[in-house]
Amino acid sequence: MSGMQRSPWLRAGAEMMGRLAGGAFHATSGSLHVRHRANTDRLLAMFVLASLPAALVGAWGVGSEVLNALTPEMELPGGWRVQALAALGMNASPDRFVAALVLGLMFIVPLMLVATTVSVLWEIVFATVRERAVDPGWPMTSCLFVLLLPHDTPLLLAAIGMTFGTVLGKHIFGGTGRYIASPAVIGALFLHFSYPALSSATSTWQTVASLGSAAAIEQGISWWQVFWGNEVGMLGTSSALACAAGALWLAVTGVVSWRTLFGALLGLTGAVTIASLFGETLPAHWHFALGSFAFCWAFVLTDPTTLPLTRAGRWLHGALFGVLVIIMREADPTHPESTLFAVLLASLFVPLIDYIVLRAQHTRCGGRLEIET
Repeated sequence: MSGMQRSPWLRAGAEMMGRLAGGAFHATSGSLHVRHRANTDRLLAMFVLASLPAALVGAWGVGSEVLNALTPEMELPGGWRVQALAALGMNASPDRFVAALVLGLMFIVPLMLVATTVSVLWEIVFATVRERAVDPGWPMTSCLFVLLLPHDTPLLLAAIGMTFGTVLGKHIFGGTGRYIASPAVIGALFLHFSYPALSSATSTWQTVASLGSAAAIEQGISWWQVFWGNEVGMLGTSSALACAAGALWLAVTGVVSWRTLFGALLGLTGAVTIASLFGETLPAHWHFALGSFAFCWAFVLTDPTTLPLTRAGRWLHGALFGVLVIIMREADPTHPESTLFAVLLASLFVPLIDYIVLRAQHTRCGGRLEIET
């Protein structure tokens, strides 16, 4: 008998049980089950969608940077991209927005294809060995990993870094929902440690940090240009505005914790205020716009897997990230900026943060705890 045919009998039985129990049971008149569309696949896919503006602005920035470095003979490493641009009938001029965007995508798309292929292969291997469904986190991991790389990263190194992040950063802990730090960050840091030449190029962060904001403005580097997207750095970190827009969308839709986002801004501002008492330092809004701070703040720090369970813990987690960034940047401003190290350390402190918060709540509430899951 089908569900439609059985439902009247089930309703009648529920009503009879309710009458026998003195009204303790009541038959439902609407749908018995409500399914929310915010499942794991959708939540992780929203991170990818939110990072697309940052990826597009980064592609345009890379394309403009490469076109500005062109010689009259159109020679540069990876010059086939410029030849492909000419074959498409596009003028290889830095002031051509579409040409710069297409050229930048020629750097991002191959890296994205390699990272995605490697990630999916490892997901299939672990799903087969463990006899369970393929892990749903591979699109988010692949996308964020590529956007944390320099544009001239060799494809072989991208495959090695993706392997390290997927295997040792995620599946060794059991997969999505179980790892302690973002696999994308672990893979990117592995490449930076193992192949320091990848991050040896001078970035806008190094230039501004060595000169100071006033001297940087005199040399034509304005905060608005850096904030909007005219910054030399990793593929997805050139536009703090695009990252902030993605973070705002994720927070409004309830995908990420707004407490973590505001906690990081408070930690950044407070640390800069304290550092300014001991010497000259960049203002907080410069620190936010420079380097990969905005990208990690929007898409890595807010990873649902690495977030604390408690509300107060999320404030502390974000604040710790902001403070660590300033400590590391002030300790060695000429070194490639250390946001990736800061977000990794903040993730490692999450269990301790939750423990401290729960102990404090236990002491204050006399054993009554409420954990936000």
